[in-house]
Amino acid sequence: MSAKKRQHRCSSVESGVTTNKSKESKVKERKVKNDTGRFRPPTHQDVVEQIKLKSYQNITAERFINFYGSKGWFIGKNKMANWKLALARADKWDQPAKPEKISSQLGIGYE
Repeated sequence: MSAKKRQHRCSSVESGVTTNKSKESKVKERKVKNDTGRFRPPTHQDVVEQIKLKSYQNITAERFINFYGSKGWFIGKNKMANWKLALARADKWDQPAKPEKISSQLGIGYE
């Protein structure tokens, strides 16, 4: 075998090893991304801090955690993806609907 063929063979093996390493690193990166992207229920302290940060008035941390905890952190048939958005919606649970919206749904003119 000539020296050129040996060199070519070595470089292809080396590049194959490099390719395998890059594939392994990509797989590891995906695993890390999946671990961080997975939903974890918030702690009581997390919910309290978010309520204070956003100045929510109509929801307590206990009520939020008890409500969604009893449902297994599901919203309908879907696993909750973002508890902060669910908390924002929960703050509006007890607020009555606006009169304009009700009257338009009933077809009554509100004056």
